[in-house]
Amino acid sequence: MLTSNYYELLGVEPTIPQNEIRRAYFKALKSYPVDKHPDKHQEVRKAYDILGDPQKRKDYDLERENAGEIGELLTEGQELFEQERYSEAITLLKKAVVLSPTQAAEKLLIQCNLKLGKLENAIKILNVLLERNKEDIDLYESMGYSLLVYLIEETSNDHTQMTQEHKKSLILLQDIFDTCIQINPEAREGYMGNARVQLYLQKYDICENWCQKAIDCDDQHDFDDFDSFILKLETLIIQNKNELLESETRYLLTLVPDEEGYKDYSRGRLIDLALTCRNQRFFIASGNILKIVNEEMNDPEIAEVVSDSYVLDKANNELNLLLEDDDAYAELKKLGLWSLWTFMDINEEEREKIFQEAISELDNVQRSGGNEVIKQSLASYRLRYPNLYQIQKKFWDLMDEEVANEGCGCLLIGVLIPLVYFLNQSVQYIFS
Repeated sequence: MLTSNYYELLGVEPTIPQNEIRRAYFKALKSYPVDKHPDKHQEVRKAYDILGDPQKRKDYDLERENAGEIGELLTEGQELFEQERYSEAITLLKKAVVLSPTQAAEKLLIQCNLKLGKLENAIKILNVLLERNKEDIDLYESMGYSLLVYLIEETSNDHTQMTQEHKKSLILLQDIFDTCIQINPEAREGYMGNARVQLYLQKYDICENWCQKAIDCDDQHDFDDFDSFILKLETLIIQNKNELLESETRYLLTLVPDEEGYKDYSRGRLIDLALTCRNQRFFIASGNILKIVNEEMNDPEIAEVVSDSYVLDKANNELNLLLEDDDAYAELKKLGLWSLWTFMDINEEEREKIFQEAISELDNVQRSGGNEVIKQSLASYRLRYPNLYQIQKKFWDLMDEEVANEGCGCLLIGVLIPLVYFLNQSVQYIFS
């Protein structure tokens, strides 16, 4: 849709002869010097780029002529897109493109085709759109990411599931981000696009290199590089480069402006990254990031999470041994897995299922007189898997408190009260 009247910017009428536009352009530039009116100066340059080219001017005039109808079609098309009525949206958007092939209409048309899985149609429209806007880095970037998101969703973020059609679109995708770099080598968009492609392909060392190129592309490191650093930190985590992760995290914090808003934002992003690490069982990396963030904050709760992270790393190693331990009681294995998952953002239904299975089986064993079996398993459990036992015991204590506080209001009172009481009593009996 139209955002500026280019004729007004140049101070001329739409009927101006083509050979007089250049003179009007220089006159307008004098009225808006770049040092005093930088935004207006750029708008005047954009106006001349369009009106100074006969074909672009013709397209612009056509767009102006049909602006009202095109606007209505785009608005209706957007509403249908948001309602997931993609086929109906395509019908309207095609009409808008016939009237005038605007970026807005064609970009939405591409999105509709991708949503319907019509990749070939989307790529045809995309190629035409990019050919007509060869220097528009913002367009290249947005379309590149749209195509990448489509690939990730279609393959469930598993590049090994790509079809031949997907692989062809991947080549186009890489060409798009390479073109961004050619348009402006000092802009990070193309480098970061290529980095995310390599992340999708699980080529983490290459992703790391692209991130560094994005950071270095303008010959200065500052807060504008924050997102590039965050993605680089992700690749270091996956590659278990914990020493480099620590040094890069500390360096990143030196780039944050000394204002509370910036600091809060940066800490929040790093804490989110640390929690993501924990969910993916990178416990050491999670603890190290939180430790660095907390050096300025001195938050006791974060300090406790840091301490837990290092215990969780050892517990995770012990869990792998426990799951292969033929002598360990089967249902305590499930409880060990549940204890670790409770610290992570694992599917809640799956976590609840394994917990219910474990406590139900333990309750059955208790009812059938198998207390000694559980006691012996607990004794072995603590000695052979101390860190796993530590985090599990922590949860039993917390639930014991919750049961005591909530009384009959506890949702799991029929199972939790006798089970938690029995387990805690068993632990006290064995280890007192």
